[in-house]
Amino acid sequence: MEGNKLFTNNSEYRGGAILTSGHDITLTDNTITGNVAVNHGGAIYVGANSSGTTTINGGSINANSVSSVESGNGYGGAIFTASDLVIDGTGFNNNSAGIGGGAIYIQGSAGSNNHAELNITDATFTNNTVTGGYNQAGSYQSGYGGVIRGAYVDIDIKDTFKIKSTEKFWKINFCSILNNTNY
Repeated sequence: MEGNKLFTNNSEYRGGAILTSGHDITLTDNTITGNVAVNHGGAIYVGANSSGTTTINGGSINANSVSSVESGNGYGGAIFTASDLVIDGTGFNNNSAGIGGGAIYIQGSAGSNNHAELNITDATFTNNTVTGGYNQAGSYQSGYGGVIRGAYVDIDIKDTFKIKSTEKFWKINFCSILNNTNY
């Protein structure tokens, strides 16, 4: 999908604006704003064990959210993906999730040949957050990964990668960087 397409103010159980599984998807110079998902992927949800690659070139993904922390929900304020993800020149601003990945949650599979790949070039992440909250059992569940949270992920970050977030924690592949507001 190319050329300033707007995906604005949609609401779904998964993937507030876009839901796909097992396909390559490329978004170029689009604006995805104000979408809400209950489960995962406030703007974009790429289904479990997908074989395709999601590529986002330019544009912006702003003010999307995942509204639930109940029963393990609440990952990927802008994007939840279970496949490879390539980001080039995209801005992620003011997205939020309940449990993990204020901007992005990426999930690979166990085993060295099954990791998802995350490649980021010249992207900006500003004021993405994870809220935490109470689950159905009444227990508080902390949020992690104000910018990115992932599991079983190989990461390549190039050129300008700016993170501006008030979030104290962000996780990538089970490693934490603590108490950073700018990275």
